[in-house]
Amino acid sequence: MANALLFVAEPGCDVAVLNVKLGDETSEPIARKLQASGKPFVVLSGYSTDDLPPSFNGATFLAKPAPIVEVVAAVRRAARSQSNLTEGSL
Repeated sequence: MANALLFVAEPGCDVAVLNVKLGDETSEPIARKLQASGKPFVVLSGYSTDDLPPSFNGATFLAKPAPIVEVVAAVRRAARSQSNLTEGSL
């Protein structure tokens, strides 16, 4: 998880896909970091949205197993929405 936290802080990371459960850990710290930096992310999980911690609120949610075309489309939408927000603030 430490590598992921470093990676999402990099300028080249524009959008992320997070799996909620990572063995004994969750990706919640990564979600918090992405939210704090204003970077969009997609949540891919077998859990219900009702069971997700608040740090995942506002992200696009896909239930597992999601077809890859849905994952790619969700990432594109998230990246586009981020691009539109960035352009609109200039």
